Amino acid sequence: MIAATVAVLLLYFGLGGGAFSYEKAFEPYLKEVIAEQSRYEQTVQLAKEADENLRQFKKEVREVWSTDLKALIADYDTTNEQFLAFYEKGSAARTAMQQDMLDIRFKVASIMTRDEWDALCRKIEEKSAEKAK
Repeated sequence: MIAATVAVLLLYFGLGGGAFSYEKAFEPYLKEVIAEQSRYEQTVQLAKEADENLRQFKKEVREVWSTDLKALIADYDTTNEQFLAFYEKGSAARTAMQQDMLDIRFKVASIMTRDEWDALCRKIEEKSAEKAK
């Protein structure tokens, strides 16, 4: 049970590092590959929306779920069913957040042309390869 609890904490709270921002990560590439200003602004706005969704999810995890989990762990009489209910609640919220992020991804893809999308992905891949060196 302790191993499962640690695994869930790592999944919910992340493995460390600073805050990730879709806007900061992708905006320079978007500016390079999208020539039309209005479509560029739409994609940046969607990146901001993704950042806000992620920020809200992390806030909920830190404020609500961590308190609930700590209470479960501290209660000697907590049952397996109570832990499973907690994990199911967290899983449902995580799935909803992931669906929101996928919806944003498909909105961005609908705004960009295939060539722009391919160019964006190439630039991101090149940058990732540079960082890996």
